[in-house]
Amino acid sequence: EAVLGLSEAPVSEVDGARLVQHYDGGLSIEYLNTPEGMRQNFMVETRPVGDAPLRVRLETHGDLFPVLEADGGVMMSNTDGAQVAYRDLRVYDAEGASVAAHLEVTAARVDEGSGEWVGGVDLVVEDAGVEYPILVDPVSLRVGDTLVGGLAGSAFGWSATSAGDVNGDGYSDVIVGAP
Repeated sequence: EAVLGLSEAPVSEVDGARLVQHYDGGLSIEYLNTPEGMRQNFMVETRPVGDAPLRVRLETHGDLFPVLEADGGVMMSNTDGAQVAYRDLRVYDAEGASVAAHLEVTAARVDEGSGEWVGGVDLVVEDAGVEYPILVDPVSLRVGDTLVGGLAGSAFGWSATSAGDVNGDGYSDVIVGAP
């Protein structure tokens, strides 16, 4: 299994809601806020040595545990109930053609140095014979909170409007009220 090392200090470029980090060894990671969620694009310049499929491994630390869902997506939940979904994995070769890929969850383990639980999600790309560079393009998003009115007949949610991007996260926020 080939592993692409990440340099300690990537060269970063920022343009609005887009951040790209360029690492030594031909790997760049682009973070892009979109209406679907945050796209975390992995741009790999050359195929790693070996015959095994390319694996981009993402690790979780602490109490964030990934679980593979029936639809092929991954839901990561912590003990406080916060949830992050990882889904909609797309991969494209140098010509823009789709490449087969899927998500896998790795077994959780305890990190010997920190004592923290470590889980993982692998983005597995069937890249045999694929023309590089490739773009590995999943979407991650925080699963939204559901607002529920406290009183029957209160008409909670009767009025709703956009508030713009109040907290600066790149998404339009919503004001919900009752008449």
